[in-house]
Amino acid sequence: MRCRPLIVSAAAPLAVAASAGAALAHSPAAERERWDDELTERLRTGAPQGDDLSGDVRHEAIELQRAAETSDPSPLSLAEARSAGVAPRTDAPFEPPETILVWRRSLDGSSSSCSGRVDEIPFEEYVRGVLPHEWIPSWHEESLKAGAVAIRTYAAFLVESGGRYDCAHVDDTTSTQVYEEDYHPRTDEAVLATEGLYVVDEAGELILAEYSAENGDPTEFGVTDSVCSGETVFGHGRGTCQWGSQRWATSGRSFDEIVTHYYPGSSVVDARQQLAAKEVARDVPTQLVAGQAAPVEVRFENAGVFAWTADATMLATAPAGRESEFYDELTWTGGDRAAPVAEGAQPGDVGTFAFSIRAPEVTEPVVYEESFQIEHEGQRFGPVVRIEAEVVPRADGDGGGGDGDDPDHGSADYPPGDEAEGSEAPVVYGCQLGPAGALPSALVVFGALFGLARLSSRRRVAA
Repeated sequence: MRCRPLIVSAAAPLAVAASAGAALAHSPAAERERWDDELTERLRTGAPQGDDLSGDVRHEAIELQRAAETSDPSPLSLAEARSAGVAPRTDAPFEPPETILVWRRSLDGSSSSCSGRVDEIPFEEYVRGVLPHEWIPSWHEESLKAGAVAIRTYAAFLVESGGRYDCAHVDDTTSTQVYEEDYHPRTDEAVLATEGLYVVDEAGELILAEYSAENGDPTEFGVTDSVCSGETVFGHGRGTCQWGSQRWATSGRSFDEIVTHYYPGSSVVDARQQLAAKEVARDVPTQLVAGQAAPVEVRFENAGVFAWTADATMLATAPAGRESEFYDELTWTGGDRAAPVAEGAQPGDVGTFAFSIRAPEVTEPVVYEESFQIEHEGQRFGPVVRIEAEVVPRADGDGGGGDGDDPDHGSADYPPGDEAEGSEAPVVYGCQLGPAGALPSALVVFGALFGLARLSSRRRVAA
């Protein structure tokens, strides 16, 4: 399984330049005094993340923890966990969890998740409830953002690996991450600003984004961390150093630089729907004369996070690679490539795909169907759109769009509803989708994101 991410950052490890030495210098005693009023006893003396094996911890979760402890010099990836048999195998691409099961053992004092209270919490709400109890809310906003990304990735890894407990993915203590329904405006802002961002390795695989209070210099992953030099290690020393994230942030480093610094070979990615589309409207003929060409226009909202461009985003036949019987060499870029998106489309904008279809030669009325789907840099996504048009024979054996050899005869350069040049019958158009008197169309087949409906062109004799 690989996530196909939009890479936000793949920053090189942080380094302290000689000229920046003064800015990065810090006094551990001064730091402790400055934030001591907010630093909980747990952050000074609590157990390292993952060490508590009380409760009904799954055997696979214990083995996963052991794998994480020996994954030096890099964090454990979800692919490695699956190869080791401590996470379920799947070929599905990673999608951010919608909810997470949290054992509320700190509230009811239960000894196992299956006998205690388990809450199903919206995933981002969970991240919101963890951040102010694992990072100090007065810290720099970039440190808080780094914490939000680490917390989110760690939790998602446990969800994807089957959960830590028999009946819950996580609990609300330091065994996994401290969660409380107690929020803070500054940490809320950090969660919102990083929504959908996760940490992945060089192969695009989700990692176990562990963190602890003081990870030393170097860290357990061998990361040189000059701002933590001389500090006593507190915690397991793997992944993000919480105090170090604050020191780097106050020196001017961004959250993505901080995160990729602590997880060697990592990138911060947006794992939400990167390529997504919603059909907005269409103008499609429903009847053509054999040999006649007519314009088609299909409009989609760009519902993903990638911009569509004319050189990378195309409306193509579905299934892929099949030449259409509606192919018109005058407007198509290939037998299976109808048209690029006109003028591109940024996320949230509407992109237009305009082309023509040419009716095949027939001796009796035949209904032709064709399916299309958007393709961006070789990846299919969005709804599969099916068009259907009845093709009738020419009235006199000539006309109706010509034989296609003459580019001035039977071209598609006319607006929907007008009669094609040289045609003996007008082009008939069906209903339009969209805000202007739109009717639902039974000709749209909506596919799941990244799914490809296996529809093929077919003929049938009209009654």
